[in-house]
Amino acid sequence: SICPRRRMIIMKRVKNSIFISDSLRTLFVDSGSMCRAFDAVLREMGVSGRQLSVTLVGDHAMRGLNREYRGVDATTDVLSFSMADGEHVEGEMLGDIVISLPAIVRQSTRPHLDGRPTTGTTQRELALMSIHGVLHLLGFDHDRGERESASMIEKERELFEATWRVFPAIRQR
Repeated sequence: SICPRRRMIIMKRVKNSIFISDSLRTLFVDSGSMCRAFDAVLREMGVSGRQLSVTLVGDHAMRGLNREYRGVDATTDVLSFSMADGEHVEGEMLGDIVISLPAIVRQSTRPHLDGRPTTGTTQRELALMSIHGVLHLLGFDHDRGERESASMIEKERELFEATWRVFPAIRQR
């Protein structure tokens, strides 16, 4: 069953169908803006006619998912679950992205140590980590070696510069 505080927004007026699910009590992002932002990132990558599910969670839920799917008993900022079969994405559904808004808020003021741009605001950090999640769904993987990591970071920078302004800021409820 779905808890009463859970909201789901489905945006279909864009070229891709983006599903946003948010069950957080303390933090808020405008779901319509999130849909438009994810669509902008996908279009920049030449992706259209696809579906993407985005779930906004807190640290407790993210820690549980990270432990279950990656074997890491700690929270993280973003997890991506691709519907790809190997290197190729089949069907309309790209996959699921789960974002911990509290983690995004915390790390928005910290410099990234891996070559990603320092963001400085929740809006820019949300944009960067959302882009990171999309790139994972599209087959990019920074854990496959230095060359692949550099390629992914470069693509993140390009997409970030092209789309970060479309992303909403994270606000208190």
